[in-house]
Amino acid sequence: MVLRINGRKAVNGYYCFMEFGVKIFQNLTSASWCSRSLLWHCSTFMILSIIAGVVLAGSPTSGQTHAGAIGPGGALSTLPLERTGTARHAGSWDRSGRNRDCRSIKPGGTLVLLNYHGSGIIRHFWCTFPGSTTVRCQLILRMYWDGEKHPSVRVPLGAFFAVGFGQQVNYQSAPMEETSGGYNCWWPMPFHKAAYWTITNESHKTVAGFYWNIGFDTYRHLSEKMLEFHALWRNENPVPTGQNYVILNTTGRGQYVGTALFMHILQKQSNTFEFLEGNAMVYIDDHPGKHNYYQGIGPPRPGQTMPAIEGTGTEDYFCSGWYFDRGTYGAPYHGCLIKQPGYISAYRWYIADPIPFKKSIRFTIQVGPWDNVKADYASVAYWYQTQPHPIYPELPSAAALLPPPGRFR
Repeated sequence: MVLRINGRKAVNGYYCFMEFGVKIFQNLTSASWCSRSLLWHCSTFMILSIIAGVVLAGSPTSGQTHAGAIGPGGALSTLPLERTGTARHAGSWDRSGRNRDCRSIKPGGTLVLLNYHGSGIIRHFWCTFPGSTTVRCQLILRMYWDGEKHPSVRVPLGAFFAVGFGQQVNYQSAPMEETSGGYNCWWPMPFHKAAYWTITNESHKTVAGFYWNIGFDTYRHLSEKMLEFHALWRNENPVPTGQNYVILNTTGRGQYVGTALFMHILQKQSNTFEFLEGNAMVYIDDHPGKHNYYQGIGPPRPGQTMPAIEGTGTEDYFCSGWYFDRGTYGAPYHGCLIKQPGYISAYRWYIADPIPFKKSIRFTIQVGPWDNVKADYASVAYWYQTQPHPIYPELPSAAALLPPPGRFR
């Protein structure tokens, strides 16, 4: 057994990916006890991993019932396996055969991006448009699954792609990226009966050229275990003093898979980035902790409970360190895309380590070490869950969707 650890370092945060391979040793007796022990444990792990992979990849007798029999992703090692879905596509190409491959969206107008009846999985979403801060903040993307009346996804388009303050930043990550004017999303999005997407222009400007392509596979039906994709934009300006900022509060059964957080500090601080001392705190399924946890300055308040997960700081939550002291970057599962005095835009994907919940999840983060920093926080939460989901609060006014005047406007 050969164990190779590919370690990487990003902004003083360390992470690694482990790859296993097989090698036949001609003389195990010459290896040390430690080497033989490592070999045994790695071999056991590899065998269990292979068994799990075979079960996941090969247990269904018909790919029609299990989305190609290898789950919603498409790792390189699985590409040779036959997929039984039917490729489909929705987009803005010119149906007349000319070269007008885009659509205009007038102020207050809504454009239907996808309207399909049946079962399937969205594989890829790409779009581009004449970009401006206003447009990126005030184009609202909505996705509806299986005939629901209330959207499962409702996010300003720029924020959906994990960049804050209405900016466009070239970066690459595993499920999302912005590259040279293009916006890409590879989150798999299953649907059992129907998929319906819209984009609404809440600005006072006409979007003259909106281009899009949506690639998806269709199936006769999907397993009930395939959960629907959700994404929600939230904002608190200012975040109430003494309270954590709430990124997501939902009920149902599912798994949490990503955070994009856009932080703007509204007060001067002796330490410009002290607000990054705030810890992430995640409450899962009414986790039964002791009622002795502080959340803010002073003694604990009645009814406070221990979170199921608590971090060690905001930049630590985004897999970095020391206030992102090496600057901005984009990595497959995490990144800091904007860092300016008083402004941070960062993302964290739970692709290798999704957070499951059976009844509910409340995902929060402190603003500063004691929730004592005056700040304007906005976020996008990404997760999968059963339907129906709780109805989202109404969006604020179009003006409130814009970043503060000055630096980004």
